[in-house]
Amino acid sequence: MKKNELTVILDKAIDYFKNLDNKPTLIFLFGSYAKNKQHKGSDIDIAVLYKNKPTIVDNYNISNELSQISKYDVDYTSLNGISDILQYQVIRYGKEIYSDHSFEAKIYKTTVISKYIDLKENRKIIEKKLLERIDG
Repeated sequence: MKKNELTVILDKAIDYFKNLDNKPTLIFLFGSYAKNKQHKGSDIDIAVLYKNKPTIVDNYNISNELSQISKYDVDYTSLNGISDILQYQVIRYGKEIYSDHSFEAKIYKTTVISKYIDLKENRKIIEKKLLERIDG
């Protein structure tokens, strides 16, 4: 897929999300297209943070709509309620393609990064204690 074709698809996706009742706060492109390492069979990975957590049915319908809009396979993820690690990966390595520039958007990114740093520190302590137990 050419870069301008991806831009058109992402613009359509952003318009779609902005017209939902549950408005997006942030939208990210992540995965191979964000890293510019896509290949012929790559899907388009999109992650969205909403003002309110969408239902499972909402997520299913949104995923189907995105594939119809784009004519490509779209791997859609709601950032509401997924693991802290995956949220961090999306923020760290993805490309932010939309923000409502709200206070919530800024707090969300800061909170995710903070949780990840805490997780890394706690993990180091746990690993150290585990190795001490193993080594006796």
